[in-house]
Formats: sequence, structure tokens, C-alpha cells
Amino acid sequence: MTLAASRRQRKERLLHDEHVAMHNRNWIMLKFPLIQLDGPMADSQTKIQLVEDADATGEVAAVYDEWRKKSGRQKMPGILKCFSHRPDFLRQVIQFSDTVHFSQGHLDRKTKEAIASWVSWLNRCPY
Repeated sequence: MTLAASRRQRKERLLHDEHVAMHNRNWIMLKFPLIQLDGPMADSQTKIQLVEDADATGEVAAVYDEWRKKSGRQKMPGILKCFSHRPDFLRQVIQFSDTVHFSQGHLDRKTKEAIASWVSWLNRCPY
């Protein structure tokens, strides 16, 4: 791939991401008019040293494997990797997250995930 093609592909991806973010913003503002969606942007680098999937050993690897088996996904999300230095706490975070984020309540899962995606985008969160 040429440098020009790579730049063009990156620009197209950014435009797509901005389009999706704007769609999500409009949807959230219509559904939840009191939510403030403007705010300061954080940088996209993590401040915590993450234990990557390939580097996980012992109890951390066991927790990662449990999460993969339950979720059906292959790559551990960065937000969970932040807790990998305390595998006992990571298990509790996963359990709490499953209860709060992925259970039915006042909001359905689709709505919760849309809000979480938008907030992550606003914060320039890498995950």
C-alpha cells in the first residue's frame, strides 16, 4: 500500500468515526435531552501500564480466559486491562460491570452501550 493510499484510508476511517459519533450524539440528545455532551477532551494514552493478552500469566491469564469464554471475544478490552495488576479486583469489576452495564433495567443494553460509546468518544478514550 502506498503512503498516499494509507493516508486516504486513515482519513476515510476518521470521517466514518466522526459520522458514527455524530449519529450517536444526536440519538442521545433526542432520547436524553438533559445529558450534557460537551466537555474537555482527554488524551488517548493510558496512564496505567496494561498487562497485554500475550503477556498475561498466572491469575491474570486465568481471569482473562474466564472473560473470553464468557464474552465470546478474543481480545481483552483495555478498560479491563487497567485492573490486571489486581486480578482479585478485576474479577469483581467484571462481575459489577455485568450486573450494571449488561442487565436490563430502566435502560436496555443497546441504550447503555450507545451512551458508553459516546462518552468514550468524548473523552478520546482508546477503549
